[in-house]
Amino acid sequence: MRTILIVEDEARIRRIYRRFLEPRGFRVLEAGNVVDAREQMKLDRIDLVLLDINIGEPNGDTLYEVLSCFHSMIPVIVASVYPVDDQRRLLEAATDYFDKSEGIDVLLHKIDRALYQTQYKPHKQEVKS
Repeated sequence: MRTILIVEDEARIRRIYRRFLEPRGFRVLEAGNVVDAREQMKLDRIDLVLLDINIGEPNGDTLYEVLSCFHSMIPVIVASVYPVDDQRRLLEAATDYFDKSEGIDVLLHKIDRALYQTQYKPHKQEVKS
C-alpha cells in the first residue's frame, strides 16, 4: 500500500483529499504544518507528498527544500490555489503541480503518474534530524 502525506493547513481540504485517496487504496497521512510533516516523515515511509505552499510559517517552500535535500527520492506534487506557472516559479523542481481549481480527477491522474514514474526506482528515504 502506497502512503501519501498531505501537507495542507486547511483540515477541510485534507478531508476531501483523504475521501478520494483512501478508496483508491492509498494510506493517507496528514500534516497541517511543516513541523507535523517533518515528524510524520521521521515515523513513516512516505511514497508521495502532496504539498500546499501557503501553510503558515515556516511555509511549504521551506519544507520543499528539506525534502529536496533529505528525501529527494520522494515525489512532491505542489497543490495550491496559485496558477501552475506561478507554482513552477516558486518550486522549480517539484515532480508536478496542481492548481486546486483543476478538480480532483486531475489531481488523481497526477498522483498516479508520479507514483508510476517512481515505482521502478529504488525507494531511498534518508531521515536526518
